[in-house]
Amino acid sequence: PRQFSRMVAMARAGDAAAARALDERLQSLYAALACAPNPIPVKTALARLGLIGGMLRLPLTPLDPALLPQLDQSVAANHEARPSA
Repeated sequence: PRQFSRMVAMARAGDAAAARALDERLQSLYAALACAPNPIPVKTALARLGLIGGMLRLPLTPLDPALLPQLDQSVAANHEARPSA
């Protein structure tokens, strides 16, 4: 969320080139988060980051294990660690 907020702030400040560059960098993450019906990939990514529990309630089903490497790679490439409290 931090990177996306930063991209919106850049665009609102008139720095379209920087916003486009960050948007381009986030394309692999967008694709990974759209690899299955929403919100399954999002919840899977958050669970793998330890930000939420890993249980899904019906009608959601676990993400296809074959998609996990793509999701993990994209999240790792774009994840910013949360600031420590």
